[in-house]
Amino acid sequence: MKRVMKHLLFGLCIVCIWSLCSTSFGEQKNTDSDMITFTEDFKDSAVAVKRLNLHPSQWGISEGTLFSKLNIDKTDQMAAFFFGDVNWRNYEVEFKIRQISAGSKHQLIRVDLRRNDVTHSMLSIYTGGTAVGYIQTVDNKGIINQALARLPKPMGAGDQADWSMFKIVLSDSVATVYVDGTLIGKVDNVAATSGFVRVNIFNLNIMVTDLKVTVVKTSDKQQEIRSSRNILPNSSFEFCTQDSLPDYWGCMSWGIDDPPYWAVHFDEWRKHWGTDNDVAFSGGRSVRITNPDDKPAGGALWLRSVSSLGTTPGKPYTFSAYMKSDTPGMRVSLSRQREVALSTEWQRYSVPYTNKGGSLVLDAMEICPVSKGTLWVDAVQLEEESETTPYCASLQDMLLASQSG
Repeated sequence: MKRVMKHLLFGLCIVCIWSLCSTSFGEQKNTDSDMITFTEDFKDSAVAVKRLNLHPSQWGISEGTLFSKLNIDKTDQMAAFFFGDVNWRNYEVEFKIRQISAGSKHQLIRVDLRRNDVTHSMLSIYTGGTAVGYIQTVDNKGIINQALARLPKPMGAGDQADWSMFKIVLSDSVATVYVDGTLIGKVDNVAATSGFVRVNIFNLNIMVTDLKVTVVKTSDKQQEIRSSRNILPNSSFEFCTQDSLPDYWGCMSWGIDDPPYWAVHFDEWRKHWGTDNDVAFSGGRSVRITNPDDKPAGGALWLRSVSSLGTTPGKPYTFSAYMKSDTPGMRVSLSRQREVALSTEWQRYSVPYTNKGGSLVLDAMEICPVSKGTLWVDAVQLEEESETTPYCASLQDMLLASQSG
């Protein structure tokens, strides 16, 4: 239960990929009002998989219906799909949904609206099948968590159960929720952000059909952001919600896999691992890691990306980073594939990466000290294809920088 609520409150999703690229549905633009309508009828499975970013191990399509394939006999099973654009601000989302089966654990269907994984904000409308509630998340903090109302009738379960029609309308600071044509309630004071839509399920299987989105207003400011090949968020460690701890990055463990020294000496660990405001290759910060021993560091002194990135299984990518050390020849491992010897000057190192699929935890980029010394890391990049291109801040970084003024 605690693990499910953690997912609910903070939107930390290990099965879904993150993307800021627009997704083109069957798109129709009304030239009079500039409204854009997106529809998905699930008649072409190949098209739907791409449009909704469907993971084949979690979702299937048959006869115009999307259905989930979770093994709900296991604890805390989760699946999700997402669509849309980070520029979406005011829009209406409609879809029919039916529960197929539910596990013995806590079940939940959650729709994230205006989801923005850069600014850590979204409005989540959720139901366990009998009532509807909502959570407003800003800066990765659940600032509101309230019930709206009970459903007109509980959602049924099984192949022959009635469909439930959900409609959610976002208009500036107000969100309105309807189920089967009945007004369930309104959410006031919704944060004036923008973002895409993601549908999440926990410990149950569902069917979805007749998906329709009408986009009324987009964020012009975000549309001005240029594209980037880099898909790593906070790629030069400029953004730290907590002092010296870079957002989207962490270490392998907190003393769990290591001897428990660092777990009970947290202040000392902070001196060995964190951002450095005085040394940087790009921007104003880098990550500094000090390995006090002349042997491979334990997981608490690794640098590890902690966000799923949306790489395509089987497709080649290249992971690169600029690094230097105070100890000439200090050895460092890149994602446990290549060991390099650092110099005292900034130099770029790279290693190939391929998402092999078959795992719910994907796209962990790692930098691991192998010998004694202090190293600095900056300007990390993960990009498609097998060759590196000049470093560029990721689209997520540029978006957040623009919103920060």
